[in-house]
Amino acid sequence: MKITADFTAALRFLTRLPLGEPDRMRVFGARAFPLVGLVLGLAGVAADAATRALPSGLRNVEILVLWALVTGAIHHDGLADVLDALGGSTREERLRIMADSAVGVFAALGLVLLVATELAALAELTGRVRSTALVVSPVLGRWAMLLSAFRAPCARDEGLGAQFVHDLGRDDVVVATLVTLALVTIVAGMRGLPALLVVAATAAGIRRLARSAFGGVSGDVLGASSAIAEAAALVFWAVT
Repeated sequence: MKITADFTAALRFLTRLPLGEPDRMRVFGARAFPLVGLVLGLAGVAADAATRALPSGLRNVEILVLWALVTGAIHHDGLADVLDALGGSTREERLRIMADSAVGVFAALGLVLLVATELAALAELTGRVRSTALVVSPVLGRWAMLLSAFRAPCARDEGLGAQFVHDLGRDDVVVATLVTLALVTIVAGMRGLPALLVVAATAAGIRRLARSAFGGVSGDVLGASSAIAEAAALVFWAVT
C-alpha cells in the first residue's frame, strides 16, 4: 500500500532508525510525516511510563534525549543554522552562514532557550494532559514542516530542501493535514483544535521570516519550523 511505503520513507527521512536503503521513488513520504510524529510521541509516553520511579525532572530530560537520539537531532541542527544565519547583514551573507556547519553564539543560545522552554513546559504537565501533550506535540511538529514548505519560494535552487519543496504536492499536504486532524482530535478531543491553530500560526510566521531574511525556505528552515512548532505545542498544553 502507498501509505505504508510513504510511512517507511518518512521514517527513513525524519529518523535515524536502521530501515535500509531509501526508495528512490519515495524519498520523503511527506503525507506520512504526522505518523512519524505519532511514533515519537508514543515512544515518549512509553519511556515516561517506564521510568515513573525517577524524579519528574529526570524523566523530562530523558524524553528529550530519546527524541534527539531517534531523530538524530536533525531539526535542532536546522534551527541552529537558521539562528546563526539571522545574524548576517545581507541575504547572501545569511545564506553563506546557514551553509556553514559551525555553531555560533546565536545558535548555542537559541538551542539552550528552546530546550529550557520544553523542559519548563514538561514540568507543568501531569496525568492525562501530559500523555496527550507527549503524543500530539511531535505530530504537530512534523505537520508544521509541510505548512512551511508548501508552495513556498526556495532560498536556494539546489539542495534537499529545494527538492522537498519541489516534490511536495497539494495531495501530500491535504492527506497529512487530515491525518494530523484525526490524530489530534482522537487523542485530545476538541481541545486539540486550538493547538492546531497555534502550530499553523507558528509555521506561517517562520515561513514569512524565512522569505524576508533568506528569500525563501531551505532544509534548515523546515527543520527549525518543526523544532519550534513542537516546543510551541508543548507550551500550549502547559498553559491551557
